[in-house]
Amino acid sequence: TCALPILMLGGHPLLFSPPELELLNFNTLAERKAAFEGRNSFWLEGAVRALMEINEWDATRAGSFVESCEDNAVSTKQFYRMIQDGIGKKILVDKTPAYSLDLETLKRAEADFDNPIYIHLLRHPCGMIHSFEKAKIEQIFTRYHHPFAARELAELLWLIGHQNILEFLKQIPAHRQYRLSFERLLQSPGQVMEEVCRVLNLEFCPDMLQPYKDKKKRMTDGVHAVSRMIGDIKFNQHSEINAAVAESWKQYYSEDQLGDV
Repeated sequence: TCALPILMLGGHPLLFSPPELELLNFNTLAERKAAFEGRNSFWLEGAVRALMEINEWDATRAGSFVESCEDNAVSTKQFYRMIQDGIGKKILVDKTPAYSLDLETLKRAEADFDNPIYIHLLRHPCGMIHSFEKAKIEQIFTRYHHPFAARELAELLWLIGHQNILEFLKQIPAHRQYRLSFERLLQSPGQVMEEVCRVLNLEFCPDMLQPYKDKKKRMTDGVHAVSRMIGDIKFNQHSEINAAVAESWKQYYSEDQLGDV
């Protein structure tokens, strides 16, 4: 529920930041398709949108290619290779939030890739909960039946995700991880993005500070004209970075509403 930092990365010419790919948590594209049937099929669109951008294909051609990969049991690792071959020297940014909900999925990133770099995006839990409820993310994010209200679910997702991330990063060398504070980013966007670029061994690009510029190039549009942006559906309601957003949750929540954990 916090797309801004990752979409800022999409402003760098040497970073390729497509919508949620939902690849690392499956062995093959066939498994991935089976997991997202019916109303959850929109989670399959991130890979289609990536291929549209890489190859300058329309949605039909890109969708047909993904379907052929599903039918031929192409592994997700092979599909990652196809994407990397297509983007050349650019660095792929896989920003799928669901990975953090399973520690074994995070470990697969370390096993399948050569020295990947991890950006740990951290936002105050009350800010995340407020954004989650306001955008009604519970209607699209959860894939299983559960007994929790939206506010409870948001807090659980924050908690479990960060517990897994912190446990996983214990085994990762310091030079291959960076903690990105959403609140600090809003206050000092230039400084934070310069730090991110140093971690990625890239020169800073000023376009990173204009996340609402060239929205189509940053793939914030859907695969089809009627598609919604996957992820932060409120993103397109903004036109500039607004530092006040960092603490806007204080009008609605207090920290003592959080669970003891």
